[in-house]
Amino acid sequence: MKKIICSLAMAVLNMTVVVRPAAAELQFGNPELLLRFQDAAGGFGLLEMTNKRDGGSFVSQNPAHAALWLVRLSRAGRVDDQTASFYTDTGVLVTERVNPLAGMVSIDSNAPARRSFRRYHREDGAAVLELIWDDIAVDGEKSALKAVASFETGPAGGSVLGRLRVEVKSRKYALESSAFPHIGPMSEAGTYHLLLPRLTYGGQFFRNNKQDFSLLYPSIIAQESCMAMLRPDAGGIYWAFHDAGAAAKGITVGAALSATVEAAAANSGVTGRSRAIDYCWEISPIRDEWGAAELYLNRAQHQPWLQKGPLRDRTDLPEHYRDIELWVNISGSPAEMKAAYDRVREEVGDARVAVHWYNWNIYPFDTNYPEYFPALEGSEKVIREITANGDFVVPYINGHCWDPQLPSYRTEGIRAAVKKRSGEIALEKYGPVNLLAPVCPTSPEFQRRIQETCRKLVAMGVNGIYLDQIGQLSPMSCFDATHGHELGNGDYWTGGYRSMLGKIMEEHAGKIFLATENAAEPYIDTISSFLVWTEITGDDFPLLPQIYNRYAFYYGALSFPEDSMQSFAAAQKRCLLWGYQPGWMGWLHGQAPDKRSPGHAEKIAYLNQVIALRREIKACLLDGALVHDVKILSENPAVRIKWFRMNGEEHDEPVLSGAVWRNEKRDGAVVVLANLDTRERIGSIEIDPQLYGLKVMPSVYRQLRGNLHGALNKNGKSVIEVPVPALGFALLELSAK
Repeated sequence: MKKIICSLAMAVLNMTVVVRPAAAELQFGNPELLLRFQDAAGGFGLLEMTNKRDGGSFVSQNPAHAALWLVRLSRAGRVDDQTASFYTDTGVLVTERVNPLAGMVSIDSNAPARRSFRRYHREDGAAVLELIWDDIAVDGEKSALKAVASFETGPAGGSVLGRLRVEVKSRKYALESSAFPHIGPMSEAGTYHLLLPRLTYGGQFFRNNKQDFSLLYPSIIAQESCMAMLRPDAGGIYWAFHDAGAAAKGITVGAALSATVEAAAANSGVTGRSRAIDYCWEISPIRDEWGAAELYLNRAQHQPWLQKGPLRDRTDLPEHYRDIELWVNISGSPAEMKAAYDRVREEVGDARVAVHWYNWNIYPFDTNYPEYFPALEGSEKVIREITANGDFVVPYINGHCWDPQLPSYRTEGIRAAVKKRSGEIALEKYGPVNLLAPVCPTSPEFQRRIQETCRKLVAMGVNGIYLDQIGQLSPMSCFDATHGHELGNGDYWTGGYRSMLGKIMEEHAGKIFLATENAAEPYIDTISSFLVWTEITGDDFPLLPQIYNRYAFYYGALSFPEDSMQSFAAAQKRCLLWGYQPGWMGWLHGQAPDKRSPGHAEKIAYLNQVIALRREIKACLLDGALVHDVKILSENPAVRIKWFRMNGEEHDEPVLSGAVWRNEKRDGAVVVLANLDTRERIGSIEIDPQLYGLKVMPSVYRQLRGNLHGALNKNGKSVIEVPVPALGFALLELSAK
């Protein structure tokens, strides 16, 4: 699979003479992209990335110290760098790392070495540049390390694909981690825009960025692995990191655009057996932030997690799964759950509902994992009543922990738990008192327990199961040699989960779907519904639905009771503009009359409007693509938005916003406009079909649920005046006739 993504096969037709050392700076790229490196004497550091097609250049701010890669080596006895995670009382996940660099030697591409390079063309026509560092000495050992950075022109467009190979020849040291790229400042802070694969919606876009960031992939902090840096009023550079095994990687970006992507080694610290994680670094020109998703999907389509194809083609999912319109979060006994469900049915009419059910068994939350039965009396009866209505019941189980208080922990759980390098188990704290052991997903004991729980739930009639934390937490480094996997990092973490989840889906094909917390990408072919419930901000960008809307569902644009109506609408409009399934607000849907918060009816009505309009453009949301935002030309004042999610967030947001969804055939699109104002606004919008990736240019527009219609400019952009109701929406269909 990795060979499909970025092959570096060595079938050579025309190889240049190796130059040793290089006498001048090196250039590599294609008609759309330029990469410039230091010469051999300068260490081959990256000096420049230039988008020759759209404009936008990034040049080293410190060329004398420009670098390209970094490796860390260790000897036996170094301090463990295992992370420990826990939730605070306010629900924020905290990850701590102790002395991560203790006992390690760090070497970068500027280290003394015998440097050389070579250029050649492969049989498929790809140009290749190899940068070679040989005979790197470590602690008196000559020739202890060799590194080769390879770059090749991509199979299409302006992309360049890079890969780092590291060979540790030392008899004393082992590889701990490798970083590629590892580059110094490439821009002044505040002079570029930055798109990162960060948090709830899979992306955040920071204009004139002046911040530093640290991300972990795959996890809520980086649910996919692409990014872009753009010059204002110009294009920029896109990066992606393709790894079929989805091994853990840290991504750090500095305000001055220094950047490091670092992966702990497989068999970390094991002399003679450690190896660098193999992944491909894609570099490409990009027009704007909306182009990242298509570039990423072009290669993600070859990854293991998309090999089942789009949801429409899946035969292992339940009937009407793609028709879910609202998620409700209910906790309590079967009687309490059914009463809340009945109230939901009164509130939302004929909308198809998925009930995410917590505390359905006899044990308190965050205890007794992975043993869940018996269920509370009456559970099966209620489940079957709800599913008979055509709705879904999705009970909660945990996919990460074992309770140390259980007798089974001593006989099975200890063996299954994640081990630090010292052999210790790092218990995780949940809430004020609960300590739980994180489990290695390769464990047959844990897999058997989860599979048996799912089997019992299916026998009770459920048509969905939620496994907590799998899409939230980054892979942990497990050093238990009895588990049979490589020690430290590797593809075993995501591979262990994919194996377990795949068996569950195969056993219950057509009967259930699986859901999890947040949306790390490697599980999409086994888990197809992702609860995105963490903090939301004014910097959010919809990378996840842009990339994966045809392959997965994302649900839960959260608001809190304290949110004003405008702030509520600012979050919930995203369910229509960006394609998220609404709901999962336990304080809103299904509440008894005496428990309802102020503005209850108004907020229910707003969500019902969102549900109805999502139904109107369902074909685009399910099988089309989110391609761009909408340019508003008319006056568009800002409103102050305050969200009470997590620690709270405030920002100014224009009252009018919009998104464009292309249809599946690429011969038309739908423009969605939202108004946060408390009065109607007339939006003057620019329609630019050249941005939408259409195969047939539209010639007319018409308003859905309205009377507006007219012709579009055949030769370019069109401007349309669209009335958008107060706290409401307007939809325009663009077509060729």
